Amino acid sequence: MNDEEQAKIAHSIDRNRTFFRLWTQKEAVAKLLGIGIQGDRIKDLLNANHFHIETQEYGRHVVSIATSPYE
Repeated sequence: MNDEEQAKIAHSIDRNRTFFRLWTQKEAVAKLLGIGIQGDRIKDLLNANHFHIETQEYGRHVVSIATSPYE
């Protein structure tokens, strides 16, 4: 996690939930693009709203799915 994400986690009421929401969103975009999670590159892509990301929580589980707006 970059500095901004670490701060968001640190100031969260539920740190575990916040971490896993951020992580699954990054992982979903990385899988969509076929790339690894590469620091600021993923952050920049997430912040630029290039993708639709749906995040759901099921009990203690967090699931995120990323889709391209071009599909």
